[in-house]
Amino acid sequence: SVVANSVALLYKLFVESYLKEGNQLLCFKVLPQLFGCLRISHLEEQRQALSMSDWTTELLVVEQLLNSVASNTIYNIAADRIRHGEAQFHFYRHLAELLLKHPQALVPAWFRCLKVLLSLNHLILEPDLDDLLASAWIDAEVTELRTQKAQEALIHTLFQTYAKLRQVPRLFEEVLGVLCRPAAEALRLPLLTAGPAAVLQECLPELPLSQVLDTWALVQERFQSLVLSGLRGDEDMALKSLSLSSLLCCVMVNARSLDAGSP
Repeated sequence: SVVANSVALLYKLFVESYLKEGNQLLCFKVLPQLFGCLRISHLEEQRQALSMSDWTTELLVVEQLLNSVASNTIYNIAADRIRHGEAQFHFYRHLAELLLKHPQALVPAWFRCLKVLLSLNHLILEPDLDDLLASAWIDAEVTELRTQKAQEALIHTLFQTYAKLRQVPRLFEEVLGVLCRPAAEALRLPLLTAGPAAVLQECLPELPLSQVLDTWALVQERFQSLVLSGLRGDEDMALKSLSLSSLLCCVMVNARSLDAGSP
């Protein structure tokens, strides 16, 4: 705990001292070194698993480090790609892989770390988009209020990001792919609980009609090809049917109609 908290403080002081001169690359270069002082950077080497308390402490520190990067504009996508061989991108990709390989859906800071990475550059998380959707939303059992808020903020950022990219059908394709594969647990929870449903209701009215129609057609196609044929007598398929139906209903009710008004 003392080491972890020292890492966050040292990075804060370093950025305050050197960023004034515009040394973004220098401020980044110290980041992997300080991250290496955290126990989560050496998970493969540790014989004993981290406790929930350890995870919470270390993820709070990672969140502070990432917030420093974001708030001080240390990561510039174009400059990193053109001048520095994507050094920052590769570090953030490594961090994203670590977070998704060891999901901590009971820790609010885990969701917030993923949210900051998504805000920095959606390509950091896109190669693992299916794992992100599974571990942070579809297969996540989140009951504590603070954790629910962190999860909803991540889902909101995810949909807003893909809406700006005009790739919402691509996102829904990944959602449906995860939803229709065998559940990680015996039975999967319903997809649209109150929080995620509210996020979708906010995002859907902003989508162009073409993306709405593509999403609608995609949900119908997956339901007919993967769920409908095995529905009778199969509880898992019945739950998948419920989730797909609620998703389709949410799209139909909240998306803009042909005349650009509400349905």
